[in-house]
Amino acid sequence: MQRYVLQSTLDQLLDEFGAISSPHQTLKSNFNAAPGHLMPIVYKSNDQLMMDFAVWDATQPTISIDDASQKTHMHFTEDPCIVPISGFYIWKETVNDPLPFFVRIHSQPILAIAAFLTKKGEFRNSFAVLTQSANVLIQPVEQQMPAILAPNQHNGWLIDETNNLIQSGFTHNTMIPDMTVFRVPDLVNDLSNNGPELLQPIPKLRDED
Repeated sequence: MQRYVLQSTLDQLLDEFGAISSPHQTLKSNFNAAPGHLMPIVYKSNDQLMMDFAVWDATQPTISIDDASQKTHMHFTEDPCIVPISGFYIWKETVNDPLPFFVRIHSQPILAIAAFLTKKGEFRNSFAVLTQSANVLIQPVEQQMPAILAPNQHNGWLIDETNNLIQSGFTHNTMIPDMTVFRVPDLVNDLSNNGPELLQPIPKLRDED
């Protein structure tokens, strides 16, 4: 996952995950979230689900399930977290510019992406997204996709089922009937663009689409 969208209010996220946050925190929708951006995460602290903000690790923004299962990257802590998203972008490589597509699950306005907190000195204020092999809808465009947690897996991922889920894989194939992939404007390619117009579905414009 290279970029994603989070279109939500803070209260909506807190309700979705049953989490609490500091009273002074606010949230603005981000239609072009990229590594290096400060984004909300959910994690477990003292038997309570908390929502806070962390930087999407620009050094290594993703970690594959294979690497996580073998604990290849000691850069990562064993502290799981959840990254809330509305959907994510993928790019189809062509002889010209890559073509952006948006992926969402229309039955779930907010998706929970499995992730790990990462170490920055003694602080744990950044995260890396867990990725897995893409399902049949996404494979024609990209080989990897984020590990999406089903609603009944949220607590297990954060509390005591982290290793089991990594070993058994995530049930992304069961989400295919509700998953939509569609072309979006090339405006997505420029990080300075960040608005709802990035999600406007567009018709086939080029032979490569």
